[in-house]
Parts: sequence; structure tokens; C-alpha cells
Amino acid sequence: MEVYEIKNAVESIKLPEEAKRRILEASLACAADKGREEKPRTKRTNLRRTVIAAIAAVMLLSVTAYAASGEMGSWNAKETGRKFRELPTAEYCLSELGYVPLMTESFENGYSFTDGGIEEKSFTDKSGGVIEEYRSLSLNYEKEGDRLSLDVDKFHTALDMSGDKSRVIGGVEVIYDSYVNKVVPLGYELTAEDKAARDSGELVFSYGSEYPEIVHVQSVFWDMDGIKYFMTQLDGALTEEELFTMAGELIARG
Repeated sequence: MEVYEIKNAVESIKLPEEAKRRILEASLACAADKGREEKPRTKRTNLRRTVIAAIAAVMLLSVTAYAASGEMGSWNAKETGRKFRELPTAEYCLSELGYVPLMTESFENGYSFTDGGIEEKSFTDKSGGVIEEYRSLSLNYEKEGDRLSLDVDKFHTALDMSGDKSRVIGGVEVIYDSYVNKVVPLGYELTAEDKAARDSGELVFSYGSEYPEIVHVQSVFWDMDGIKYFMTQLDGALTEEELFTMAGELIARG
């Protein structure tokens, strides 16, 4: 990631100036460290390192998440303030998004809608130029304190939609992926073990916690009629099979 991208992203976060300064210092230090060691990357943006990381970062830290490779420089998300506690209507979705996505009040396993909102997202290239801007729908579900997020995006920027496993449900390929995220305090210096785990893909790092914390991220995602759906849990109770089943429930509504 380029220095100007880090500075622009940090400036877009709504935080006190002192907090922005600390985040910027930690991010620049981390980027410099990684830049000295990273290997050549492929040109196509990898979904596992961007989309899943982006969702996890927003849920955990409410910060901007970045693409890690390819011609795209960053993937930015920010809240619009348009939030709701009732599932949005088709008319509302049309006015805000320009399309009506698949939605549900609840899933058969007991997870029910709690709240949601509209986000503004954009892809920028490595020079800071805007590649694409669009609005996204974010819905949250919960069952006995266990939370699940459903993010709906419609964009044209190419992403490598790959993961650990996949299966076809109702004629749609649904991909399952999981990884381990290590959230560390600002100023945390990666150990030799951390760097090895990061470079091998065993761990993905995020900054902003009070102390080092390991979080298991798992998600299912699919593309249906040009609309991309990302269903994600952090340290959740759902199994891989349950996530596939819930995806199937939504797809059946199409």
C-alpha cells in the first residue's frame, strides 16, 4: 500500500485528531515493514485478502479496509448515517441502491434481523483515482447474542471470487472461506512468528485493539444477477454447513 493511500484513508475516518495520528503512525510503520519483505503479487485482486478482511475490519474496528494486490489501490467504506431497525422495503432499496436485493426477516435456524444501514463504498487505483463508487446494504442478524452480518454489494470491479470450498446451490456457486485475524494494539511490532504467519496467509493483521486478540472469521459469498452477497461471522457459533444452508435460503427467494 502506498503512503498517500494510508494518509487519505486515515483522514476519512471520523475520529479525534490524536487517534488519527496514532493510527497513521502505526499504519505507516506496518506498511514500511511489509514493503521491505513482500514478494511480487498477482495483478488480480484476491477476495480473501480484501472482501473478507474488509468486512472483518468494519465489524471489529470501524476503519477503512484496503485491497492488498493488483491494479486496485484501496477499497473504502464509510457509513452514510442512514440506518434502520426494520428490514428495508423494496421501494427504499430501489431509491438508495437502484436495485432490490434478496433479504429476509429471519432464517430457519433462528437468526433474526436486528438492524442495518446504507454504506458508501469506492474502489480507487494506486494513484488515488476513483475506479468506481457505489452504495452498499448492510444487514445484521442475531440469535441469543450470536451475531451475523449480511453485506450486499453491486459493483463492476473485478475480484477473484475464490475460497476454501464451494458448492452449487439453486444453480448459484456459493463459496465458503475462513481465516484467522490477529487484532493488535496501535504501535504493536510484529514478531518473527507474526511475520511468518502473515506471509504464509495463516494470519491477517488488524490494528486498534487494547491487547492482541485472535478472531476467527468465516464467510459465505456468492454472485447472483450481478449482485454480490457476503454473509460473515466473527468467532460465531455457526458451522460451515449452517452458513451454506442460510445462503441457500436467501437464494431460494430469487
